[in-house]
Amino acid sequence: MILPKEAIIKILSQNNSDKNIKIDDKVIPMIQKYLEIFIEEAALRSLQSHKDSSGAHDGDGPLELSHLDLERIVGLLLMDM
Repeated sequence: MILPKEAIIKILSQNNSDKNIKIDDKVIPMIQKYLEIFIEEAALRSLQSHKDSSGAHDGDGPLELSHLDLERIVGLLLMDM
């Protein structure tokens, strides 16, 4: 899933007091790729953290992650990225 160009532009524009800022079209695909990698890495680390903290999953039914799994990994993830 890729964040739409319009959403990225809106996010970047909201956090900038200079309304005359121009966002180069080359920047958007790079931000989209970065976010894709960030989200995938967050999901994988959360999954690994969940497995490490609760023991091996027995395979009977789906594995459920919660916000707690993300909270455990987010600090290091942000430093790594």
